Amino acid sequence: AERTEKLVKAFEGAQVDRQDGLKFSIGDSWVHVRPSNTEPIVRIIAEGKTESEAKEVVDKARQALAANGKEPEKK
Repeated sequence: AERTEKLVKAFEGAQVDRQDGLKFSIGDSWVHVRPSNTEPIVRIIAEGKTESEAKEVVDKARQALAANGKEPEKK
């Protein structure tokens, strides 16, 4: 619940869809964050007009999910 609130705060002003995780729509970009049903991970999927726009919303989500405010290690 705490990380959900951090995500909602990070994407304040975005349209939020809570069906099957959290999906935030911001202009022409969106990011979908949901826990995996089969692995102990959180999946982050994004789309933007450009690769850099997609990476920007992914990085914002990763930072909001980080327990200590630092981005988790990328895999």
